[in-house]
Amino acid sequence: MQYNLTLQHQLNSDMTLSVGYVGSRGIRLPAVADVNVAFANIVNGRATFPVGSRPNKNCDDLRMRYPGADSFYNSMQLSLQRRMNKGWQYGVAYTWSRNIDDISGNQTASDTNTGVNWITYYPDKSMYRGLSSFDIRHVFSLN
Repeated sequence: MQYNLTLQHQLNSDMTLSVGYVGSRGIRLPAVADVNVAFANIVNGRATFPVGSRPNKNCDDLRMRYPGADSFYNSMQLSLQRRMNKGWQYGVAYTWSRNIDDISGNQTASDTNTGVNWITYYPDKSMYRGLSSFDIRHVFSLN
């Protein structure tokens, strides 16, 4: 799902200012998890795992690909465009954004070099929610 709202104002005959909010929400994104992981005991806010308590003791890791990850992107975008004579124009733009998800850096470890390539504790994927491995907070461009 993607959404945006942009307001544009003509400052004078050759200059335009735009201010916008842009966002997107990803649901049921592909993820990989070990489904044979022991269930944690939460003690004083910390997860502890009993030794040898995998549900299927005949196997070690049982990895499953499933549609279970989420992502959130929100940004404010500013731009200023100026038209000059003979068809020339220039512009400046600034984006302030935040990208949060459950999976980047896990599933695509070979691409981002940020960790293992599966969610290591499948029962509570919210433990992995945080800034995306490709989050870039400030972007400035001049054209």
